[in-house]
Amino acid sequence: MICEPIEHDLPGLTRRALLASLATPLLAPSLLGAAKPQAGCQTNAWRIDAKDPQSFPAVLDKIRGYGFAGFETSFRNFEGRSPDFKSRLSQTGLKLIGVHIWMPQYGPNGVPETDLIARVITMGATFGAERLIISGAPATAGIGPKTAAINAAHQAAKAAGLGFAYHNHGPEVANNAAELNEILKRTDAPLLLDAGHAYLGGADPAKFFQQHHARIAGIHLRDFKARDQVILGEGEVDYKPLAAAIRSAQWSGWVMNEEERLSDVKPGDSAVAPARAALKQLFGV
Repeated sequence: MICEPIEHDLPGLTRRALLASLATPLLAPSLLGAAKPQAGCQTNAWRIDAKDPQSFPAVLDKIRGYGFAGFETSFRNFEGRSPDFKSRLSQTGLKLIGVHIWMPQYGPNGVPETDLIARVITMGATFGAERLIISGAPATAGIGPKTAAINAAHQAAKAAGLGFAYHNHGPEVANNAAELNEILKRTDAPLLLDAGHAYLGGADPAKFFQQHHARIAGIHLRDFKARDQVILGEGEVDYKPLAAAIRSAQWSGWVMNEEERLSDVKPGDSAVAPARAALKQLFGV
């Protein structure tokens, strides 16, 4: 004998309505938690000894210990390392946000030389970086050659399977961010916004973020007193408006602590530990 299934309607709820409800998320998207940024750290707070192969991994272990999700570092910290070093990186559980090219001097077009960019792209791909990051100098030879070089670097990184970001300095945000706006207008490159340099250059980091957040992949955060860098959260820069803008945009890029000192002092743990607490208080990460 074949028994037909019996459909019982619950009070106020038909079987069809019940099945439909099961196919619908139990919580509305607004209740699932809005997107939020990820916490990262630049390694330049510590002095990394190129002659000591354990110096760099020890710094990464510290970064992980402070609860960061990822790190950014200079390309120089990968020079001379074999591809096997990637397995040591994976042990940290950290994401390699980017391999950064910063130079004391740049080529005539205001960005790193092409051969160095190509070498660091290979380096980034070998060690699993999310993106190549380059800094530059003001476009003294004209904005055209500089933006052409940025576009070329972006395309080269993309061809190797890497993301890309251009990192600003203070002069590029002078005069209402005139040069940086031209870079955004003439290229399709994402931006690593250095909010500290933007502040020193006279820009409003929160306003700039509101205008361009779709192009911003990450943000460097640093603090100042009378133009001297101090530990994040202990200076005069008010990052609360930026934090509010990030929440409003539901932006999920990287917010990165950078305890860099132009004096070449490396404050290390003494700065990163309190800065990590400030980052969490400000951005909830």
